Amino acid sequence: MATLMTGGSTACTEEVVRFMSFICQRCECDATPGRRADTRYHRTWPLRVTLDPTSPDREWGVALHNASERGIGFLTSRPLAVNQTVFVKLFWDEDDAPHIPALVRHVTATPHGYLVGCSFRQSSI
Repeated sequence: MATLMTGGSTACTEEVVRFMSFICQRCECDATPGRRADTRYHRTWPLRVTLDPTSPDREWGVALHNASERGIGFLTSRPLAVNQTVFVKLFWDEDDAPHIPALVRHVTATPHGYLVGCSFRQSSI
């Protein structure tokens, strides 16, 4: 069962660092970051998301779009609300992987669902 990370959890920070280390080794980064403060890494790969981390049966699959040290973008079939908190399981295949809280910053409808951009909750990293 996944662990819920809240507050200023060191384990949450460590999970994001572990994920970014993994991503940096396997993904392409923005060659021209433009106005972005952080380098973003692009790759399609599965993640799990939930609005209720206490109920594992309420998770659904999404596809990673990009990730940075401060946030994550993913494609989902479900609409989400801006300023809504979601909980992302970065390593979907690990039963004990924690749910990382993230704040929805933008949602864009696409022909294949919704592109959602989130920032990791500042209190969690």
